[in-house]
Amino acid sequence: MLKRAILMALLILTLSGCQLRPLSKAEIEEIQSYLLIQFDQTELFVQQGQPIDYQIMVRAATGKVSYPTDDIDTSMLGTHDVVFVVSDVDHPSVKKEFPVTIEVVAVKDYQAPVLSGYFPSYEVLIGDTSFDPRDGVSAIDDVDGTVDIIFEHGDDYDLETEGKYTGYLIARDKSGHETKVRITINVVRTSDKIPPVINGVRDQTIKVGTYWDPLNGVTCTDNLDGTLTVTVLGVYDVNTVGTYIITYKGTDSAQNETTVSMTLTVSQDDPTIAVNGTYDTIMATDAINAINAQRTAAGLTPFIISENLTAYANVRAVELSYSYSPVRPNGEQYNSLNKDIIKAEFYVRSFTNVEVAMESINNNPVTTSYLMSTEFTHIGVSVYKDADGEIYWEFLLGNETTTPTP
Repeated sequence: MLKRAILMALLILTLSGCQLRPLSKAEIEEIQSYLLIQFDQTELFVQQGQPIDYQIMVRAATGKVSYPTDDIDTSMLGTHDVVFVVSDVDHPSVKKEFPVTIEVVAVKDYQAPVLSGYFPSYEVLIGDTSFDPRDGVSAIDDVDGTVDIIFEHGDDYDLETEGKYTGYLIARDKSGHETKVRITINVVRTSDKIPPVINGVRDQTIKVGTYWDPLNGVTCTDNLDGTLTVTVLGVYDVNTVGTYIITYKGTDSAQNETTVSMTLTVSQDDPTIAVNGTYDTIMATDAINAINAQRTAAGLTPFIISENLTAYANVRAVELSYSYSPVRPNGEQYNSLNKDIIKAEFYVRSFTNVEVAMESINNNPVTTSYLMSTEFTHIGVSVYKDADGEIYWEFLLGNETTTPTP
């Protein structure tokens, strides 16, 4: 019995020697001073109706984080007080509380939904009551996501009767923002067999490293759908000398398809711009007279016709037939012909008479400001018709110097 008592005493003594020493108050406070939590934002908030993920709110912590268990109703606007707890890794019993306020805020929606996948007009065979212009159309809102599409039409809408009908596709988000597009439904006895027409596609040569827009000057129109979007197919690299085949495709609402291909040549040298059309000096002069009449009526001094600017305008008009852009086919800006003289440029195309061309120019506030400016004293105008019959109107403004013509 004595031996057993001695063994029990030794066991108790041994166990008591393994116990951790309790931390003092000062030690606990020192550890707590190192316990920190860093939040991802200075103000914690969640959008109305969205679930709360406490973990993504925390950027970093010096200990183990225990997240709030509060069940916050985010359908209601307002503030909520919650507590995050950080405990020391080596001393789990040492903890520090971090009370914070989380605010449920209203979703700010400033944009209307975006409608995509629709056509401006549709051709439907008479009696096809299954037709719904909403098929294949989507409406996406930046806040609400996918929203419903409403098809609105007049009382006369009838898929059993031949004729053209107007309707609207409408998408409205929860904030009341609305997108509304007008469509035409053409109910016919026979289907559309006429494919769209693509214009402006032709072989081009550019200098290596030059910016090139494959859609510049390219249009696609359909007898029923009007203007269509062109799809560009093919791979090219303007930074690598070589020859590339680019294909343009246009598809109307009746799925008639047109494809046109061109060759893009990326050359080490500046491209040769061939004058394959004719200049109309009479229309160019009439345009200058119309501009000067406007300036005189406004009490401004008429522009002086510059031979230099006219010569440069002739160059730019031909270049526009290759690249309808302020960037020249060689990649330089329009005024690289002579920066001392050329101060401003504007251009239009397709107009067959001065009156219509000037109407288009005067409807543009930028070009109107050029024409009514006192900053420029001289003008040069060129009207060029290329081999395809397309007309390009080029206008250059500036101030004359003794720089020779090109």
